[in-house]
Amino acid sequence: MKKIIVILSSIVATLSYAGGNSNYVTSSPVPIQTNNNNMYIGIGLSTIATGYKMDIFSKKASQDRTGAFLFVAGYEYNPYLAVELRLSKSFVKENVLKQIIFGIYLKPQYELYNDVKIYGLLGYGKLKVQQHNSSGINFSDKNLHIGAGVSYNVTDKLELFADYISYSRDKKVVNYLGSTRKVSTSAINMGVNYHF
Repeated sequence: MKKIIVILSSIVATLSYAGGNSNYVTSSPVPIQTNNNNMYIGIGLSTIATGYKMDIFSKKASQDRTGAFLFVAGYEYNPYLAVELRLSKSFVKENVLKQIIFGIYLKPQYELYNDVKIYGLLGYGKLKVQQHNSSGINFSDKNLHIGAGVSYNVTDKLELFADYISYSRDKKVVNYLGSTRKVSTSAINMGVNYHF
């Protein structure tokens, strides 16, 4: 009988120590903070220049500039790296070209000051340039795309961006006269991203 009382007393004492009014602090799970804004989509406008002698800021007979819609889908792995899918499709032509550009990009980024970021764009994609009337430029090119830009977080959800991308450099194209020219394509893009 004494043994039973001793055993019961030990059990009660153990339970009181584990769950009673003791001064020991028990550990609790620490909530893991996650960034809910990793995925984002965006829209924008582009000015795309394609030609033999490039000058995206002025009109030249040796190039054609087009206005394009830009669509962006991205995922931010961490504050310093994201990946993006981009699609550009021209809707306004200066002369005779229509263009479609698709690419996937690594986007290293760095916050300079108060939600202002600079970033690079390094990717691979396809550029398709089609003649509209009787242009001598008509080609498709899969190539390395290189660019850089700046962005500003207006809110936690909205981000403005502007960047420059070189899509194709010195692509050899045979025009309708049979002569070969080296053609380059680049663009200035501006738009807004929405983070989920």
